Amino acid sequence: MTTNLFKSAIASNQVNEFFRGDGSYHVASPDYEGHVYGANMGGHARTYADFNLSNCKQFDVEFLKFLGSFLPSKEDLNHLLANISAYFSQKIRGGFANSKLFESDSSPGSIAVKEFLLKVKKTSFAAGVDSQINRHAVFMRTA
Repeated sequence: MTTNLFKSAIASNQVNEFFRGDGSYHVASPDYEGHVYGANMGGHARTYADFNLSNCKQFDVEFLKFLGSFLPSKEDLNHLLANISAYFSQKIRGGFANSKLFESDSSPGSIAVKEFLLKVKKTSFAAGVDSQINRHAVFMRTA
């Protein structure tokens, strides 16, 4: 039987580590030095969330907690953008069908992302990440 790492992360209170790709949740990229966020989001998290409505609601709760955990830093910005892009990439493909985090500008996920980006805007590194944020925003709007 295959273990779903997202389910394990919930049980062991390691959801942030799961989404960040820390420790045993790290999926090494063969193309660059770093974690492949899409592997966790598109594999374990999507499989868990798409199993039934209860799991999807639990995914929404856990992902929202993760979104609310960020500090205004480049590292957390990268975690946010990579996970959000992976999430929307799966939504385009029919995954997370019952997830309600980003249904509108007033949805909980949308609000959490906006609040974090407003904090980032006030940092000394903000000007250097504008293009990165804009690329992800365009992708999310078209999803």
